[in-house]
Amino acid sequence: MKFKLYIELASRVEDERVLNLFRFPADGAFVTGARWSAKWWSHGRTKRMQSKDRERILSRLSRDGCNELDITCKTGPSKPARRPQFSDAWIYTELSPGNILWAPVPEERLKSIADDHKRRNFAVHTNLSEFARPYPTEVQYMLEVETSGDAAGGLVEMQKVSLDLVRSAVPRELEDCDVFGYGCVEGKCRLFGMTRGVIARGANLDELGEKFENVYPILIGPKASCDGLAKALGDAEKWPLFEGEASPTYILSIPPDQAITPFPRKPDVLAPSASDPAVRRWLA
Repeated sequence: MKFKLYIELASRVEDERVLNLFRFPADGAFVTGARWSAKWWSHGRTKRMQSKDRERILSRLSRDGCNELDITCKTGPSKPARRPQFSDAWIYTELSPGNILWAPVPEERLKSIADDHKRRNFAVHTNLSEFARPYPTEVQYMLEVETSGDAAGGLVEMQKVSLDLVRSAVPRELEDCDVFGYGCVEGKCRLFGMTRGVIARGANLDELGEKFENVYPILIGPKASCDGLAKALGDAEKWPLFEGEASPTYILSIPPDQAITPFPRKPDVLAPSASDPAVRRWLA
């Protein structure tokens, strides 16, 4: 069985630790024959690189810097999966302008229409002085999960498989990045990013990370926040994201009837469960 899994992770780190976001999913979570392709916009032009070694691409990015990054991973033919694994991945981000790897944006008009469109887009990035905390870098992941099971258990079974796979695929380097985010099976919850949802509601973006953007089927955040929201919801399940009870970050599994309705929807729409003040206090 194969199905899609959408994950969005974010971090407020402003140094090169941001590259750890692109080390998820870890290499061991993929079926054999993975090959990486990257395309990024930096210093006014698009650059490309392919490699079987993801670290070579990340090393290049640490030297070049970037404003926008698009990475894909394709795997070769594989035998039937004995355990859940990822077979393909698409990863995308627009780097936080406050991060050290943010590339300077050219001030003069570029010859390429496409490049000049990007230049103008990145030149009017968010005014960081509006916020008390570092502006987060958000990374989107559309992942294909391959498992030996069948679809008899529906979304519930696929979500359980996804949670176990995500926990096994998180690199240890992310542990000190204070990551937060959300996810859903089949990718139907994907919208415009967590910051877009918070801003659309006129909420406090500085709260994002300590609080959640919305109630999604899968949520990732600080242990205290996950404990609080799980208690408010009543029947949400939670586990350490990293190995060991000392994990600073936890992952929640939310029952479908308490999570946000699938796309299409407006970015300012909250899940039905948010009408409960005990739940709403954990949302930005």
